[in-house]
Amino acid sequence: MPLGQIRDKTRRTARSGTRRVARRPAKEPFAAEPHGCKGAHNNLRHLNLNLLPIFQVLTEQQSLSRAAVILGMSQSAVSHALTKLRAHFDDPLFIRVKQGVEPTARAIQLSTPISLALNLIRDEVVTRDRAGDAPVALQLRCGVTDPLDEGPALASALMQAVRQLSADATLTSSLVGDLDWKRMLRLRQLDMVFDSKAVQDDDLISELVVERKIVCFVREGNPLADRELDLPLYLSAPHVIMDVGNKSTRSPLRESLAAAGLERTIAARVHSHAHAALMVSQSDMIASGFAQDVTHYARQFKLRILPCPFIIPPSPLYMTWLRVRTGDRLHRRFRRAVSELCLADI
Repeated sequence: MPLGQIRDKTRRTARSGTRRVARRPAKEPFAAEPHGCKGAHNNLRHLNLNLLPIFQVLTEQQSLSRAAVILGMSQSAVSHALTKLRAHFDDPLFIRVKQGVEPTARAIQLSTPISLALNLIRDEVVTRDRAGDAPVALQLRCGVTDPLDEGPALASALMQAVRQLSADATLTSSLVGDLDWKRMLRLRQLDMVFDSKAVQDDDLISELVVERKIVCFVREGNPLADRELDLPLYLSAPHVIMDVGNKSTRSPLRESLAAAGLERTIAARVHSHAHAALMVSQSDMIASGFAQDVTHYARQFKLRILPCPFIIPPSPLYMTWLRVRTGDRLHRRFRRAVSELCLADI
């Protein structure tokens, strides 16, 4: 082989053996995270977010078996999820008691932010994604602290307000005067409570729904129906009263009579508004009640409504709810509907 060809081949071989190494650009340093942020991100990354709805249901139901039914899971699966939650939060979270489980102080502390986050996701993401699907069944739970307030006017307003939210919605209304209903609101076991007093609490908020006046009522045909009801006639007439014992924290009528040193003639004692209206409709007895409630019964039982012969201060009715739920879309609609319907009965 000629010398020139040998040299050209040598150069080509040398070039083919030379590899260019691409220079990698220098890494740009990450921006410094705020103090505590890195730990929070890592902590959240290691938490299975699917456990949070289980935590919420356990907090509300305080029973592994009931939570399992609601979640559509086996009780052992719920128990396994609770074990993971305990490990993550380094707290027992729920302690076994005779009736089921009871949340610890740490669980109560976590319940508000977790429920708030889950409700926000349901409202802003799930509800919009399911806009074309069948309506989601809602369950609303309300408490009333005093039997005197648990009349037909409030019951009707609650039921109509629920129906305005959804035709598939359900309502549970119960007496909670003997229970720690403030704690039940914090744990989402109640959505709203109705009481005659506003609550002073950082976690709760109260709003005046309506002020109610007390009226008297008799049956059509009662000798008092066509007479001017003065104080002597009122006091001497046979009265039907609601006697609910210690379950009633106050009676505006009873308090006003006691303050004036007056006593009625008690002929019968009953335990509900309906029983009082029924007994008055079948006798010459007289009874008293909130005007909104009496109006509901007046037509059905053919009652005559009369003004009370002495001054009784209006009785306020407040609704109280968890402060962080103020912006909850469905909760806000429900509160507004209840207020409007209660005022419509005046």
